Amino acid sequence: MENSKGLKLVVLLVAMLAIWNTYRIETVNGGSILDFQSDSLEIAEDDVLGRIAILEETVAELQSTVMSQQSKIDRLSSSRSSTGKSTTSTRPTRTSASKPKVEAKVRVENRYVQNKPTLPEAKAGCTGVVVIEVKMNQLGMVGSASVASGTTITDEDVLYSCKEAALKTDFAFNPEAPQTSVGTITYTFN
Repeated sequence: MENSKGLKLVVLLVAMLAIWNTYRIETVNGGSILDFQSDSLEIAEDDVLGRIAILEETVAELQSTVMSQQSKIDRLSSSRSSTGKSTTSTRPTRTSASKPKVEAKVRVENRYVQNKPTLPEAKAGCTGVVVIEVKMNQLGMVGSASVASGTTITDEDVLYSCKEAALKTDFAFNPEAPQTSVGTITYTFN
């Protein structure tokens, strides 16, 4: 999964460049870029336009790298699908036989989980299903998680643990996805 780490690094770098370009304050000849003297403003404007052109080239190169990494990830994902692997994850109990196993099934259109879904802590004697609705951005970062219909467990600690696990689950970057993607993660305790 080194590709996903590289992809995250590239996305972070693009975001940092965008923030840096948007919020930087630069001085030219001891004054601000927004100096109101016409001759220094022209110098600053030429300098800024040149730097913007360089940044645009850098961003285009980074976007190409991101798309290349995404293609590799998509190929890996499709090869996993063809070999019969699914995005279901199971964690055996850690210490006690009375703690249930937890399985997670993810359903988000045009998205897949980076590694495995993060699983909540299993509580002894708890069995049933928790359905969590997740909303994520194009980068695959989950911004909100809420309990959805179909949930059969009412224990507040378990519900909270499931929401926290859903928020920690990383989804793949998809530049063609809408600004916000919605889906579900179903945790089965048995």
